[in-house]
Amino acid sequence: MHLGLFLDSAEPFLARELLVLQERGVPVTVMPCGQDVSVPGPVEAVFRGGISLDAAASAAQIIQNPAASLRTMLRARNLMSTARRELKAGYLARVVRRRGVSHLHGALSGEAAELAAMVSALTGIPFSFTAHGADLFIHNPGLRDKIRHATAVRATTEFAARELRERFPANAGVIHCIRPAAGAVEEAASPPEAAAGPPFRIAAGGPFISRSGLDQAIEAACDLTRRGLEIDLVIAGTGPLAGDLLRHVELRRAGGFVRIETSGDYARALAGAAVALAPCRRDRLGGIDPVPEFVLEAMRLGVPVVSTRLPGVDELIEDSRTGRLLEPDNAHELAEATAELLADPLLRQLLAQAARRELAKRHDSGRQAGLLLGLYSMQSQPGAGGST
Repeated sequence: MHLGLFLDSAEPFLARELLVLQERGVPVTVMPCGQDVSVPGPVEAVFRGGISLDAAASAAQIIQNPAASLRTMLRARNLMSTARRELKAGYLARVVRRRGVSHLHGALSGEAAELAAMVSALTGIPFSFTAHGADLFIHNPGLRDKIRHATAVRATTEFAARELRERFPANAGVIHCIRPAAGAVEEAASPPEAAAGPPFRIAAGGPFISRSGLDQAIEAACDLTRRGLEIDLVIAGTGPLAGDLLRHVELRRAGGFVRIETSGDYARALAGAAVALAPCRRDRLGGIDPVPEFVLEAMRLGVPVVSTRLPGVDELIEDSRTGRLLEPDNAHELAEATAELLADPLLRQLLAQAARRELAKRHDSGRQAGLLLGLYSMQSQPGAGGST
């Protein structure tokens, strides 16, 4: 197999899975679709060396072979797309043929899946795609056609798989749940023992966007200090709302116990933390992050997580067994649950240990990569979708 991977997202779990495929000797041609598909940390190099998709490259192909370019554009027009994507598809169809690609996969279900479908239509190479989070909730008019033509669709949660099967019952057989890879838990270095406190170190993290709910972590920290607890909250991430979070800290006069770190280094923020906060919410379009990377990393490193009851998150965490789950946008409840964990070191340890066991069982990168190879090998619709 030679995999052609279209990327319009820099989700770290995609990089981890790609690393394992490369370690297994699977040839992969990476084709970035967005402006930036790099990720922080050691997996960044995975996304380098991909195919250029800029307009100049596409234009050069048209100049060199205008007749062939026109034919591919006309064939691709059956799939709803912009002229820019048609140019890309025509260019990439020749690239994947030349490189001997045998399967195309779009990650995720937006532009990457559309390009995979278009290139598949032009070349006859089978394609699949991953449906993950916000791409299930935003307007996605071409999703039905993509699912109808795909040999397989990967959903990253049981919720997403059920949602897609209910919306597209005629194609339920191609939809499979394969959870994101979180790395080998046994290789995770144990973080320094959480300080008995005070002050208690608390970590929060996620992309600096609305659905991460990190403003609620700041409010919970203020609540905890009003209760007389000495805390040190570190919020790690990157994104467009970094300035808003800094202003929120200033407005609440919380600079003495809340720090915003824009490196996006979750492991650093979690080192020595007694509790990890992931107060996720739906954004204004209804989008969610069903498998927050910060939660995966906290579970992997053995830090007990307090998060919220949202689809996907409730598959990662079972309340009171592998962490705590609360209602979104309730800073008081978030503070209450955090205070309870800070007061009970044994409970923190039990939750963290159970979470690591669950993660090792359901999200190991080697196992998930093997399941993906099986998915990529599907050349026709199976009788029924699966869950793993």
